[in-house]
Amino acid sequence: CSEACGGGVRTRPVTCLDHTGAEVEVGEGVCLGPPPAAEEPCNTLVCPTYSVLWGPWGDCSLMCGNGTQTANALCYSMYGEALFMPVPVDNCPDDEDTAPRQRSCNT
Repeated sequence: CSEACGGGVRTRPVTCLDHTGAEVEVGEGVCLGPPPAAEEPCNTLVCPTYSVLWGPWGDCSLMCGNGTQTANALCYSMYGEALFMPVPVDNCPDDEDTAPRQRSCNT
């Protein structure tokens, strides 16, 4: 298929066969019936889009004093508006910052 999603085209050669099953080159009018389609649509599902959401802040690393909390990126794929599912962070767009976020706590 020419595309992984969003509508591609698959092509195949179409030839005439003689009575022995051997390929022969003849004009289209010589073959019996219309030729089968040489192209067909494939991978017609909408391509997913990816969004980064942030998980909750984790527990503070220290009970008192200067601790840190971390929140991790979560990547979700959306197929139109019908399906929203988690996927590995590597699937998120490269321009999205998915490095864990940190903030101070118990200061």
